[in-house]
Formats: sequence, C-alpha cells, structure tokens
Amino acid sequence: MIHYSIIPLEDIMYEDHLFNPEYKTIKFSSCWLVVTRCGDSQKIVRVISSNPNDYLSPELQPGNVFKSDNII
Repeated sequence: MIHYSIIPLEDIMYEDHLFNPEYKTIKFSSCWLVVTRCGDSQKIVRVISSNPNDYLSPELQPGNVFKSDNII
C-alpha cells in the first residue's frame, strides 16, 4: 500500500511509547507461562515448554484469561 500525504510519516504512524506492559513468568502445571495482568485476572502471552502437548492444550493458548487463584 502506498500512502501519499504532506504529513510526515512519523506523525501518521505514531506509536504510543508509553505502553509498557509488565510481564511475569509463572509455573503452571508442567510448563512455564509468560502472563500479563488484566484487571484481577491474568492473560497468557507465551507458553514455554519442552512438551509439544502443552502447546496443543486449549487452556494454555496465548490470549486466554484466567483468575490468579487458578495457578498451580
């Protein structure tokens, strides 16, 4: 896509540099999860495991939200 404008590209494609989420690595069952806080719950960002079945588990998909008290 080509964008023609007299406005500088830096102003059009401005990114908010203040967005800096805090990530935390937690142990969950047989793997490690990188999560970020989402209100009173946590959202999965990344799964770290050597077991391929952990990546196929629907409850461990990135983007899933779970309560903090469900941590094993």
